[in-house]
Amino acid sequence: MGDTRVKLGSVRIRVRDVARSEAFYRTALGLEVSERLGAHVFLRLRDEHFVLALEGVGVEEGGITRHVGTTSVGWEVPDAWEFWRMHRRLQTANVRFVAEDEGVRWTLRLQDPDGNGIEIYVDSRALPGGREAWGGSTRP
Repeated sequence: MGDTRVKLGSVRIRVRDVARSEAFYRTALGLEVSERLGAHVFLRLRDEHFVLALEGVGVEEGGITRHVGTTSVGWEVPDAWEFWRMHRRLQTANVRFVAEDEGVRWTLRLQDPDGNGIEIYVDSRALPGGREAWGGSTRP
């Protein structure tokens, strides 16, 4: 990502048993729950919203097991300026992406050539205007 300042910020994993995985990550790594939403548990280390998201997939009807494993890797930029620089960089490079306001962060979602999910995001809670600065809209 060249001259843009990014750091590895989050990982999303599909798991068969959310409670079992949550207990493992809490015990083994000392993570704490920051939020529960449907089949998701979001875990953090400090004051971030999350560094690890667990999505429980279990078994679908008919006994078909859904794929488990990493669904996306998140790269965090430090501020709104760097977020918009990445937005512009992707546009200039003709990389397809979707921009989303997730309430606690603004996210650019894209895929690498093999279809692996990538998120580039900034924590929007501390930004001037927070959520209102983005307007709550999703733009292609």
